[in-house]
Amino acid sequence: MKLTEILEMPNGVEKAREFAISGLLTDGGWHRQWYLERILEALDVDLKELQITLAIGDYVWEKGVAP
Repeated sequence: MKLTEILEMPNGVEKAREFAISGLLTDGGWHRQWYLERILEALDVDLKELQITLAIGDYVWEKGVAP
C-alpha cells in the first residue's frame, strides 16, 4: 500500500498495521522512528503528552524523519 493511502486511512488498528508493515520494509533508523510515531498516532496516542511523560532522566526522544 502506498504511504499516501495509509495517511488517508482513519485512525485505528488497520492503519497502525499498515504503518508497521511499511516501517519494516523501510531502511534507516530515523525513518523507522517516523513509522513508530505514526503507529502510535494511529492508535490515538498523544505524542506530545507521551514525550512529556517520558522526559525523565537522560531519555531523549529523537523525532523521526519521513521517508
